[in-house]
Amino acid sequence: MTLPVRLFVLLTGLLIYCQLVEAQITITSVTPTSACAGSTVTVTYNSLQLGTLYAYLYNANSTDIGVPKQLQTISGGNNLTISIPIASTQASGNYTIRLTLYTPSSTSYISTSLVTVNSVPIAPTVNSAVSYCQWATSSPLSATASAGGTLNWYGTNATGGATSSSLMIPSTSIVGLTNYYVSQTVNGCEGPRASISVTVKPIPVAPLTIGGISLCQGSIAPALSVIASSGGTLNWYNTPIGGTASSVAPIPPTSQAGSINYYVSQTLNGCEGPRASISVIVNALPIAPSVSSVTYCQGSPASPLTATKNAGGILNWYGASASGGTASATAPVPPTLTPGTFSYYVSQTINGCEGPRATINVTVNPRPTVSIDAGEAILTPSQTSLTLTATSSASTLSWSTGETSPTITINTAGVYAVTATAVNGCSSIATITISQSNLDVIYSVKPGGWDDPAVWSTSQIPTSADAVRLRHAISLPADYQAQAGLLSYDAGGQLQPDMGSCVRLGIYQ
Repeated sequence: MTLPVRLFVLLTGLLIYCQLVEAQITITSVTPTSACAGSTVTVTYNSLQLGTLYAYLYNANSTDIGVPKQLQTISGGNNLTISIPIASTQASGNYTIRLTLYTPSSTSYISTSLVTVNSVPIAPTVNSAVSYCQWATSSPLSATASAGGTLNWYGTNATGGATSSSLMIPSTSIVGLTNYYVSQTVNGCEGPRASISVTVKPIPVAPLTIGGISLCQGSIAPALSVIASSGGTLNWYNTPIGGTASSVAPIPPTSQAGSINYYVSQTLNGCEGPRASISVIVNALPIAPSVSSVTYCQGSPASPLTATKNAGGILNWYGASASGGTASATAPVPPTLTPGTFSYYVSQTINGCEGPRATINVTVNPRPTVSIDAGEAILTPSQTSLTLTATSSASTLSWSTGETSPTITINTAGVYAVTATAVNGCSSIATITISQSNLDVIYSVKPGGWDDPAVWSTSQIPTSADAVRLRHAISLPADYQAQAGLLSYDAGGQLQPDMGSCVRLGIYQ
């Protein structure tokens, strides 16, 4: 309000005199008319007088609110300005600006105008800390304004910068801590900025795997294992992307041969990294190696057993162990001293997997018995031929003379042999040596003393002209000297000399 007149009232009796005077100071504008606490109001005015100008701020009750009075010396003029600061703590409300001009003659002139003061709002309410994993899709940052307030987003500018009313979406491409700022404007007044800290955490690397895993069909598989980073937790998947994670490591099935892939990632500080692939191959068990039964004759030299493996296979020899035992890479050589059927076992390993064992039956056939009986086995002047008789468990005989009958007659000294062959194909050989002597043969017919004629086949005591053959136990009396041109022994024949006795021989064999 401006007081445009100066009124003089003179009361003299019934005479009243009024003089209209032009206003000496006039507020032409206030900028802004609605100001924020802590800001400055610029008052534009015209003055017809020089003097000292005071500016005041009054509340609605016309009470000076204590705003520091602004003092300004003026010379008069139009479109003059004066700035009035408003305290930052000034309460919202309607206030009156009052300009008072004191002239040199101590005359005062007043002009007033209204101004609205709005308090500065507080910073908006925010979630002060937000975290994301690198490359994660982030959500717009949020802040809560006061009633009637509008948000002002400043990006990463703590001060200055351009404001935006659009929601701020933080970037997650760079690992680290980034602060974003937002303020609010209420009734045209902007308050302080609130800070929202956005932490972008690094993505952990894929867990360390040990490469592909090879298992054997039907084997007991262990749970899969990988190495996580310190503090990391593992997430197991059946698919390279998507799927539901499990904290329990899978145990691959081995009932069927084939391959299957498993996938595992790790979570560190709440961030899950890429998945590593683990390839599990279940190898089929190889078949038993190909083998054949083997037959030997008793006492024959044997060769190492053989088996045919598949391509890439390794033979495992277990001797006579049908199960268990210790495998050997060396094929056994079966013994043949004892007749019978004996089983040996061999398997093969391919791709680290061992298959079932094959059985090799080794049959050791007994050899037939055979012997030759020739009587004296000596050709003498009185015995110019001998009959050789072969006794055998085999039905087939073959003499070194080419004959095949059990009995043959010979008339020449030498070595004679007979081969007996059994049905199983095994044979035995018996030999006999026939001697030629110029002496006649006399042999024992019963046990007894040398000096007893009844002991001998000729009923005579042998002389140095006789070839003596002992078939029984013959004793020599003490100090007795026997004579023989030739002395030989059959089975069971033996000489039992007494003290001082001896046999004087022309030939001894």
